[in-house]
Amino acid sequence: MSLRKGKNVLLACCTLFALASAGVVLVATGSFVSPITVFQLNGDPGPNPGAGNCTSPPNWDSLNGTTGITGVDANGSACGSTIRSFITGPSAPTNFTTGGSKDFNDISSAGITSTHVWQFTTTSTPDKDTLTNGYAASYTDATTQHIILVFGAERFAVNGDSNIGIWFFQQAVGLNGSTKGNFTGVHTPGDILAVSAFTQGGGVSSISVYEWNPTACTASSYPSPTAAGQCFATNLLTLFLDTAVGSTGICNLSSPACAVVNSAPVVTSWPYATKFGGSANTVPQGGFYEGGFDLTAIFPAGTPVPCFSSFLEETRSSQSASAVLKDFLLGAFPQCHISVSKNYACTQQNADNTFNYSYNGTVSNDGGGQVFNVQVTDTPTGGSAVTYNCGTLAKGASATYPSATCPQPTGTTNTVSNLTAHPATNSVSASACTGPLVGGNCVSSVITADFGPVTSTDPPGTTCNLPSDIAVAKRCVTAFQSSGSEIVVRVDFTGEVTNNGSLNLSNVSVSDDAGGGPFGPFTLTPGQSKCYTNGQLVSVGPPATGCPSLTVTDGLTSGTPTGAASYFPSSANAFGLTAGRISFTDTVTATGTASNGTTVGPKTASATCVICPLGACATQ
Repeated sequence: MSLRKGKNVLLACCTLFALASAGVVLVATGSFVSPITVFQLNGDPGPNPGAGNCTSPPNWDSLNGTTGITGVDANGSACGSTIRSFITGPSAPTNFTTGGSKDFNDISSAGITSTHVWQFTTTSTPDKDTLTNGYAASYTDATTQHIILVFGAERFAVNGDSNIGIWFFQQAVGLNGSTKGNFTGVHTPGDILAVSAFTQGGGVSSISVYEWNPTACTASSYPSPTAAGQCFATNLLTLFLDTAVGSTGICNLSSPACAVVNSAPVVTSWPYATKFGGSANTVPQGGFYEGGFDLTAIFPAGTPVPCFSSFLEETRSSQSASAVLKDFLLGAFPQCHISVSKNYACTQQNADNTFNYSYNGTVSNDGGGQVFNVQVTDTPTGGSAVTYNCGTLAKGASATYPSATCPQPTGTTNTVSNLTAHPATNSVSASACTGPLVGGNCVSSVITADFGPVTSTDPPGTTCNLPSDIAVAKRCVTAFQSSGSEIVVRVDFTGEVTNNGSLNLSNVSVSDDAGGGPFGPFTLTPGQSKCYTNGQLVSVGPPATGCPSLTVTDGLTSGTPTGAASYFPSSANAFGLTAGRISFTDTVTATGTASNGTTVGPKTASATCVICPLGACATQ
């Protein structure tokens, strides 16, 4: 019986950075990436080049050394990995029990196809089948964006052949009990099982990879597969079959998957105790196992690569599908990750001096695989929570809300209206399912992201920090009018003054430098316009509804147009009277006061009026 001490330690890296920043050389061979291009797989966990440092490519000492176990390394991540996990076997080993504990059976009774389920107990296993530590990591190749999974473990003893299996689950699989019982969680189509053998006393290893696929593999038994695409057993479809790589005893660039054991004693930088004693942390020949595969390359083409939540390393009695399962280590592997961000700002002041705030943002899949049923929930202060359904997000993809991808739900808005005071916060969170929905329900793990409270861009205790602006337009015509024994020139003009900003304006005034006005004071809400000569609200033209229509007339006229303003130039040289095409040019000026107390304007507009626009001056 072996004794193991410790507890599960999850080492999750939340910050991604390009593998090249860790000095990793990325080489793709054909349509796959050999796992050794992103991770060292040579039967040796080290040597560790120093606390907090990463080799090129990294190794298990880089990820799991003393510094690495307690936190991220000096590079700010786990040597370029998107996620890593390290499991120390418990002092009371957990082992599979009962005949239902087979890899081709589902995990629990909530499974889809099988009535046989896994069960566990805390009894001893043969020393050669006892795992002391287990670990896994995920990498993304920067050139191809392929997902590479790597994993490793040590055995307590090396007195005989052994077989090992590694499950990657999309659900968060756990134990239902402390000393014995069954498991929680079920298989999701796309779960991955890698199986390796320690043969010739552990000196040679092979690897094959299978997918949980209850649709493709429904028969009760199958012949041994000879190629990918064949069923290994009920529910298990072959993705990769090692027919040659393992016999070499080394990992090379010729395969998308490989596994290797140590051909000589190796030293770990984490605690390890062998059954046979010897130097501290020294793993005897055949006791250290590691492997990896290009998941993207071996997964069926056109099928979204799954995203995993937990993993399990197990020892098996043989490489066959019906092998008896023995010792296991189970832990979290949160490969999926989403993040959410948002903008929250005041957008408008209303006529009653209340304010409107609007929000939008982005949800991103920055984890290791596709996520499903992505939802964003925004809860503004003073408003009701709104949930945006954003569907499926591929690895590396982002979606803004609201948008066509994340539409505004019917009957809701992304605006909080009529607030009399500056709102405190606006909060947003997001969630996603790590696997496809089944019957409209998420049967995989749910991952979340929370951006927390966000304040608007306006400092608390102030009014909205919005732009203020004013605009003015002018139109004019000339006419001739009798004045006693004289014929005099009359200039008629009108126009609009408009609030082009987002704050209410008061004390709006318009004056004409020829003597018309001043007009006002007016008040204008954002986007509102008035005809300054008659004070009516208008739609901006010309023509402008509510502003007088100015027309050119022949001959003498009497009386100015209703609602227009008029003036009589006092001399021929006043206001730009010029020879040739004789005309008058003058200017109006508009100013106002924004609700935050600032002066808006002056803004000006000019108009030129030809004295005899029809080509003939009055003769009477």
